[in-house]
Amino acid sequence: MRLGVNLFTVFMVLLLSLAGAIMACSFTSSQPFLPVDTLARPQSLQLAFPAYFGHHYSIPENNPQTIEGFELGRMLFYEKALSINNTISCASCHQQQHAFSDTVAFSTGVDGIKQTRNTMALINLLWLRHFFWDGRVTGLENQVDTPMINQHEMGQSFQKSIQKLKEKKFYGKKFKAAFGDEKITKDRIEKALAQFERGLISCNAKYDKYLQGKCTPTQSELRGIQLFYGNPTTVAYTRRPNCSHCHGGAKDL
Repeated sequence: MRLGVNLFTVFMVLLLSLAGAIMACSFTSSQPFLPVDTLARPQSLQLAFPAYFGHHYSIPENNPQTIEGFELGRMLFYEKALSINNTISCASCHQQQHAFSDTVAFSTGVDGIKQTRNTMALINLLWLRHFFWDGRVTGLENQVDTPMINQHEMGQSFQKSIQKLKEKKFYGKKFKAAFGDEKITKDRIEKALAQFERGLISCNAKYDKYLQGKCTPTQSELRGIQLFYGNPTTVAYTRRPNCSHCHGGAKDL
């Protein structure tokens, strides 16, 4: 009888251990998105990029990168209810297939009026401090405001945007997963969109592969690299524009 009890005990211990191992594998931060209410608080999202991108960046202490915040930000980025007539979203002009920009000289918003400047690409913003072509805004969270309320872009107040998001019941759970409760506020919309945009990192282009020794550029491409990074000279036909003086980057590893 004692042997039977011992065997049963061992069996139960092994069963519980196995269940614990399965649960441990199921709820890791390596998963892109987790079910709402699975965890008590958001999971940290580690942004990955090559070392030659550098570490001269900062993420606001009050808006750390999280899996849930990034997911919410992505949803808001593609949400047309944030425009006054429900016809456009951030992604309408910032198109992924065009480096989160578009292909026209002057983009149009909800009223169809052409803007005075074209849409900027939203890539590698983690390393930037100032935004818009004239650099008039500091911080991604602050950058969000202008396109959302500008009458010629998305043309809608935050108050109206919040009301429309509340009408979509699933957003309450998404805000709770990202920020702890279901309140939808201007501050949280800004933070979620900023988290998503900080995660738009381009580090697998052909030039990246060249720097990593994974591909060989054509002769024309090599010549372009030399011109881009070369210093100006006075020798005819060999003048180099030194683009990298302003457009810095990693020339070699």
